[in-house]
Amino acid sequence: MKLIFKTTKDFPIMSKLEEIAQKYQTTVHLDDDDISHFILIPPKLQLKQNEDEKHYTITVWGATNDDLAYFTTIFGEPIQTIKELPSPLEFAKELVQLPNVREKTLEEIMAIFELDERRLNQYKKIITIQAQRKKDDELFQLASELLNKQ
Repeated sequence: MKLIFKTTKDFPIMSKLEEIAQKYQTTVHLDDDDISHFILIPPKLQLKQNEDEKHYTITVWGATNDDLAYFTTIFGEPIQTIKELPSPLEFAKELVQLPNVREKTLEEIMAIFELDERRLNQYKKIITIQAQRKKDDELFQLASELLNKQ
């Protein structure tokens, strides 16, 4: 999920960013604008700090519920929480692991993943292309088969 926090300018932002980097065993980097900072935490967690005259804005991408709990202890409640969609690979993995997936309709799959038809078609297109390119990849072959059933 994507989290957005806002703090006042008197907040000790650098010490908190250093604390976060230390927890995740990485470092704080100065952005190209020489003002903002970011932290990259493998495999997909990213944190970016920006500022205006009165506030620091901290945006976190790829957060789990555990990350949300941790960042809330540092920055307080997020001003916005946005559910991020899984990558096509993550979607394919989750799809094939669904119980009784072969019996599920596309409408049921859309409901489970909270997708609209447009987003499902995007996943279907990307996964089908990957299945055609990687004939020996069982994950994409099965996911493509499941998404292209009539």
